[in-house]
Amino acid sequence: MITQELIQQLCQISITDYLASKGILPVLKRGQEFAYLSPLRDEKTPSFFVHPVKNVWNDFGGDRGNLVRLVRQLEQCDFVTAIQTLQQFTYQPPATLFSFDDPVANKTLNEKESIIAVKLHDNPALVPYSAQRRISYPIARKYLRDVYYQSIYKRLFAVGFENDKGGFALRNQWTDKDKNVREIKRNIGPSWFTTIAGKHQRVVNVFEGFFDFLTALDYYQVSEPNCTTIVLNSTSNLDVALPLLTQFAQINAYLDNDQAGSTALAKIQASGVSVVDRSTLYQGYKDFNEFWINREVPKI
Repeated sequence: MITQELIQQLCQISITDYLASKGILPVLKRGQEFAYLSPLRDEKTPSFFVHPVKNVWNDFGGDRGNLVRLVRQLEQCDFVTAIQTLQQFTYQPPATLFSFDDPVANKTLNEKESIIAVKLHDNPALVPYSAQRRISYPIARKYLRDVYYQSIYKRLFAVGFENDKGGFALRNQWTDKDKNVREIKRNIGPSWFTTIAGKHQRVVNVFEGFFDFLTALDYYQVSEPNCTTIVLNSTSNLDVALPLLTQFAQINAYLDNDQAGSTALAKIQASGVSVVDRSTLYQGYKDFNEFWINREVPKI
């Protein structure tokens, strides 16, 4: 039986993975999109684009859509057959499938550091880290990137979440010589907030950090937010994000349960917009992700 839930689930399959399973690979990367020679017709200049975060495709030959529509076009089949095809789809992409640099890659950010490469989230050393934060792999792969960068002394890599100015909030952890696990939290490139468009334009969600945003997606069991969402990446970005937040009729605030979060919440409330404090969902925990990590998982 084909249900709407099944269709939504199948549409979460990565379009880039599906194309790669057929030997169709991108020829370049433009902004956040991968550009392909169109698999729907012969061409010498790439005009078929896939947005891996939104998981949609756009063929400038005149068509666009989700994965189900792409399968129908590629296989020249009806809707039911496309669904059956995707139900049987299995594919494990190799770690080096895509290696296109982000536009900021190889660009010196200051005299002491530079981004070397930005890749899909599949580094075997980084995937366990996002899994440790209990973020499901489909969600992590959709929104996170593996960022390789040159620091003052050596080359490093970390999980990255891109902001609207092309910078990244970076997170990773390492074990020091005394076997203490330390968290790496830093930014590279311009510090700014991240905007994720939503269908409902009167309500906006605001998160302090990207792991809280990803937690919310898993918590509500969705692959993208229904409402426009702003991830501050740091409460220091609230002042520049506030003019955008106050354009909405309601703000759902998923801020940390600490002094910085309380101060940010008070500032948002003082703007005069209706604010719903969602931190009550994870009362007793520092933030949404800490609650999610420590939740009790039913035993089978």
